[in-house]
This record gives sequence, C-alpha cells and structure tokens, in this order.
Amino acid sequence: NGACRGIPYEASKGAKDADGFVMGISPAENLHEHMHKYKFPIDTYDIIVYTGFGFKGRNVVNVTNCDAVIIVGGHVGTLNEFTIAYDEGMVVGIMQGSGGIADFVDDIIKIASKKTGAKLIYDKDPHDLIRKAIIEVMKREKENEKMMQIIRDHNKCKLC
Repeated sequence: NGACRGIPYEASKGAKDADGFVMGISPAENLHEHMHKYKFPIDTYDIIVYTGFGFKGRNVVNVTNCDAVIIVGGHVGTLNEFTIAYDEGMVVGIMQGSGGIADFVDDIIKIASKKTGAKLIYDKDPHDLIRKAIIEVMKREKENEKMMQIIRDHNKCKLC
C-alpha cells in the first residue's frame, strides 16, 4: 500500500496480524524523508520502496503494481489512485457507504464518460468486497493465460 497513515496503515497492521508480508510504496526518497518530512510509519512494513516521486508518482507506482485497488473513503490522493486504476482497466473494489471518494465513484465515471475495461465491484461488507475482488482478479488471470496460450500456439503454427 501507500506506506502512509490512515486506512493503509490499519490495513498493513491487519496483514501483519495475519502473518502477511507487507510492502509499502513511499513518496519519499529515503527512510529519513519518509519518517521526518512525511511523518509516515515504518513499524508494520517488511519492506518499503522509496520512489522519491512525491505523492502522484508514488500513486502510479503503487497502483500499477497491484492486482486490484480497494477504495475505502478517501480524499484527493484516493481520487488520484482511483483514476489511475480506472484508466489502466484494473479491478477496483469500492466500499459503499465509507464516505469520501468511495461514495462518488459513479458520479466520477459519469463525468469521465470513458470506457476502460475497469471492473468496478461494490459492496458494503469488507470481507465480501475483498472476496469478490479476488475472484475477479483470478478470472482475469485465467483469461490472460488463455490468451497467452493462443499466442504460443499461433507462434508454433507452420502455416502462419
């Protein structure tokens, strides 16, 4: 996640409690800047990648290296992450009723009026939201595997 305070930090604590491996993507250039300029935590992360790109650059690195993005509440940074994920056609889980940007995703999509292939998943229950997002990611992975097999078969074809 974004290696910051708030919901990303709480999610990283939950992942650590479940014996997960937690990687954070920081806007800072180094540990000192991460802790002192941004005042971001380090205690729940197994590894932190320091992009040195500031928030917008960090968001691009963070989002495009994920299988899915989950939007819970959020403000300007979350809007930026959502628009990156939407433009990239990713799986995006939206926690309904959580406030902030999450409650305005449909309005944002209407204004954008752009089809990108993004799969938007809505749910009020966090467990159901994550389960649905995982199922969609797995479905996309299977579709990608099928496409790769078609390409491999085509490359083997002596008539092509």
